[in-house]
This record gives sequence, structure tokens and C-alpha cells, in this order.
Amino acid sequence: MYLWRTGDVKHVVLSFNIFLFLLGCSTPPTPFEVSSNILTTNNTQSININSEQLDSVILEGSNYIRNNVILNSKIGVINIQSSSENLSNYIVNSIVMHLINTDMFIIVERSEIGIIQREQQYQLSGEVSDSTAISIGQQLGVQYIVTGSILPLGDNYSFGLKILNIQTAQIMGQRMYTIKPDNVLLSLVNPSQKTEVSNKQINETQPQQVIMGDVNIINNSNTTIHGDVYINRPNWIGIE
Repeated sequence: MYLWRTGDVKHVVLSFNIFLFLLGCSTPPTPFEVSSNILTTNNTQSININSEQLDSVILEGSNYIRNNVILNSKIGVINIQSSSENLSNYIVNSIVMHLINTDMFIIVERSEIGIIQREQQYQLSGEVSDSTAISIGQQLGVQYIVTGSILPLGDNYSFGLKILNIQTAQIMGQRMYTIKPDNVLLSLVNPSQKTEVSNKQINETQPQQVIMGDVNIINNSNTTIHGDVYINRPNWIGIE
């Protein structure tokens, strides 16, 4: 039969006290509280994301906006700064389309924004400060304003989005993307350049024409060439 010694009892008591002390110092994890109206937590950190397609970036950006505003809020997409008004219009219209199709928000019509544009004298493709964006949002009666920019960055483009809370002037979310110029982007930035590139590609892939037999070339005198002749010619010129 084992007899407890005084030293053993003190050792057990000391160990138990240490255990209670450590247990009291540890803090249980706090449950993550999410409001029923908030889809995700606010993200004000700028994150760089690489992509190769303009349309896929616009879709991802629209989803990012959706996930950082309160359901049933009124949103105004007021401008996307760029060197091309066509590109700015395309991005704004695409974001508006994606947000409308979610059936989760109230989106300000472009006609309402157009009235404010004329009053504030700002361009859709121009730069708009946060203070101006908040002023525009107050006039439109929206809870959130979306602004952004798409500008050249080396051989690529940098596309940024910002979500502003009109009531608190807080940046609810900000995200950056790097886009490799695809056919859609190039055609919006410079339509004539896109056409020239396409024509060049067609001409480079056009096979050379081969004429079999004798050919008479008239150049001040008649010259006859025997054998096969390879001719480079525009696509619209036929061979008789």
C-alpha cells in the first residue's frame, strides 16, 4: 500500500495550481460575428491580382463590390479613369450590368449620373477625388459610390476599384488588378490600331500565289519567264 508523503502532496497541489493559473490566462477564441445584412467583412487593403482577360477582371471586380456592400443598398458607379472614353464606358456599363443581374442592389441609372456629370463638369474617363465622389453620391442619394481607373503599366494595364461609404466617407474596399492587353482592351483603347494588327495577321498567314507555266511581264519590253512564279499580292486582287 502506497503512503502519501508530505512532499508528494505539495507537489500535486502545486501542479494543480499551475494548471488552474494557465487555464485562467488562456482566452477562448471569440466567435466571429457577421451581420445578417453584410455579405463579407470590409476589405480596405489594396491587393494586386494578375489576369489576362479584361472581361474576367471586370466580373471579379463586380463580385468584389457585391461582397463589400450591404444588401439592398443604392450604388452609383460614377467613373473609371482611363485614356479612352470608350474603355471607361465599357467598364462602367459592364460593372452596372453584373450588379443589376444579382438582384441584390439598387443601381443608379446612367441618365441620373449624366445630369450630375454636367453639373459637376467631370468626365467619365477623368480623375475624380474622393471628396468629389462623396459629393456626387450625396446628390444621387446613394449609400455607396464606386470609382476606379485603368492606366498603362509597362506592357500591361493597372486596373483599380474603390468603394466609398457616402455616410461615413470610409473606404469600404479597394482592389488592384494587372491586366495583359487582350483584343477587347486594345480595340477599346485604339480601334484603328486593333484593325491594323488584325490585317497584318491576316496578310502574314495568307499563302503565296503560285502561277504555273510561262508568264509574260510587260515592262517597256516583253519578257518571258519560264517555270513557276511566286507572287505576293493583296487579297482583293484576283488572278485572271
